[in-house]
Formats: sequence, structure tokens, C-alpha cells
Amino acid sequence: MVLVVGLLACVGAVAPLRADAVDGDQARHRPPPLLRMPSPLKVAAAHWLETWARDRGREPELPASDVEMGECWFFIDSTKSERLLGFRPRDPVETLSDTVRYVQRHFVGNA
Repeated sequence: MVLVVGLLACVGAVAPLRADAVDGDQARHRPPPLLRMPSPLKVAAAHWLETWARDRGREPELPASDVEMGECWFFIDSTKSERLLGFRPRDPVETLSDTVRYVQRHFVGNA
């Protein structure tokens, strides 16, 4: 199944990111996928791979719902929360890195 996830990464279905080495360069300076695959084809392939895994009694390593969500682009404007609540957004990569460290320290280390 790892080979399948690697194949999907090559065609742009997923963008693998190591949780233990999240930094701005890794997230922002990633080369484009080797091949461009149309969105409906990626989603169909993900559904097929999910069915294939479950037919063999395994959970898919990459659920089709994750691929579907990855095909959606959305933008969030924090202007109102800044004005009303004094919220100050942080760099997403820095925030993700802090979150991974927190989870590792408080949950993974206690398992």
C-alpha cells in the first residue's frame, strides 16, 4: 500500500509531508508533481484503491475522503476575528510544527 501512496504522490493526489520535519522550506518549496492527473481521475482511483484494500481486509492507508478533501481549495479571511477578538494569525507551518510537538509530548509519549 505504501507503493500506492507513493504513486498517488507522484501524480499529485497527495503531497507527503513528514510530521517530524515540518518547516517552511519543505512545505512551500516543493517541486510540482511529475504528472498532472485530472481531479475526477484522482478521486476515482482513490475510491478504487480504498475498495481494493477493504476487500483484502485492510484499512486503506489513504482514504478516498482525504483525496476528495485535498481537491477542495478554500480561503479563510480572519479580518473579522482580528477586529472583534484581537486574533492575530500565525504562520501555518509554525502552527503545525507546534501542534505536532504538543501531540507527541502529551499523547504519543504517554502511550
